[in-house]
Amino acid sequence: LRESQASGVFTSAELETASGLPVVGSIPAFKKASARRASPAGASFVPLRDEPDGAVAEAFRALRANLKFMIRSKDSGTTLAVAKKLGRRWLGFDLSADYVTYANERLAAAEEGAPLNGPADPVGSSPTTAAGRRLKDHPLLPTFKPEDFSQPEAEAEGGAAPPEQAAPSEQAAQPAPSPAPPAGRRQEPAAQDPPTTAASLRELQQQALIDAFLAAHQDHSVDWLLCDPALQEAFHAGCRAAGLIGRAGDWNRELLKLRKGGKLRAALAGKKLAKNDAPAGEADRLSFAAEIAWAELQRKFPSWSLDALFCSPGKAFLFDRTAAKHLATGDDRPPATAARLRWAALRLRKARHALAEEAARFDYVLGTRDFDRFQPWARLRPARLAGTPGVYLLRGRAKEPLYVGEALDLGQRLADHQSAKAPGRAVTHAAVITSAALPSEDYRLPLWCDLVRRYRPRLNLPPLAAAQD
Repeated sequence: LRESQASGVFTSAELETASGLPVVGSIPAFKKASARRASPAGASFVPLRDEPDGAVAEAFRALRANLKFMIRSKDSGTTLAVAKKLGRRWLGFDLSADYVTYANERLAAAEEGAPLNGPADPVGSSPTTAAGRRLKDHPLLPTFKPEDFSQPEAEAEGGAAPPEQAAPSEQAAQPAPSPAPPAGRRQEPAAQDPPTTAASLRELQQQALIDAFLAAHQDHSVDWLLCDPALQEAFHAGCRAAGLIGRAGDWNRELLKLRKGGKLRAALAGKKLAKNDAPAGEADRLSFAAEIAWAELQRKFPSWSLDALFCSPGKAFLFDRTAAKHLATGDDRPPATAARLRWAALRLRKARHALAEEAARFDYVLGTRDFDRFQPWARLRPARLAGTPGVYLLRGRAKEPLYVGEALDLGQRLADHQSAKAPGRAVTHAAVITSAALPSEDYRLPLWCDLVRRYRPRLNLPPLAAAQD
């Protein structure tokens, strides 16, 4: 009954029904208390001034845009009108049929050669660019010559230029017509100079990247430069000095593309690159931390490859920090450098495919080996396994596998796990398989790869499938 006798208008649909006109916008109500707080003392509340990011201000902007679209606008087709007055070729389009109509009416009123509307001094009225990027004498700015913009003169019939267009000296310099070839013999085309090609902006950018790399790499490869933050900084400084547009990650990715595309071979021809392989003991100490850090970042950024992670300075720093948490430090265990940790990850990536193939080949031997005895993590004595190679499994409270690792020295590796910041208290039990329980030491790495495939621990990289014939 109350609704049937209500004569008020409460919604936009009711307003359109009552008036027969479309609703082009609505302004939400705002509380007086918040309006008084936002407005200056003694002044009324103005949404666009006092709360420019608020809902009320945004509603006013939407209303203004709708009204401007509906009201006939005289500003449509400005670019086309200028092009017509300057005698240029032009083509325009618009999503609104009404705006196309307004632009056509404005074009019909514009005449070629008519003066442009605007300030008498357009250069002086334009905004300053003093704080912008300076392009004068820029190494990547293409240079042009006056002849690049000159149009060839149209030749008249017979090969000579019209008298009113050609200079006297040019008429005198016209070559004599060549004699016609004998009947039945095809006339050979005249020899032409080979076309000259100018370097594109893309080629100039690539050459600037190559020059910056050659100045910074210190006889190291591109892969090592992406691992070494000091070399990267020198490379980025060269890119900035060359005026390359972009950020450090962009330059790293472009440099890697050049290396994969074979465009650095000529620049590095005859140069002997430094060997960066670490000693066996150091590689054994760092490889597990690099794998854990890589696995952690792969879960956070599943679509990023290892190359992409190292090309991004921010994500590479996150890799370094994650790996450092799993390494023990002390007087006899100095902190590992970021370059060595990243390099260990690259070496691991290179070895994983061969290990997966080897594990599949010896599956009949490896499939019978498994962890059979778990010891409490708090009571484990790593010193008893000092100097013993083998594989091990770290397990959590719910008996979930955390990490499967391999080591040349199980005692030292397990001691590192116990003293490192991570995984810390998450580990409750551990089990080992020494190399003495295997037919030979050569089975240790394939067994580690096979156990990762079976257990799929959280801190290991996902196993690779062996290639099928």
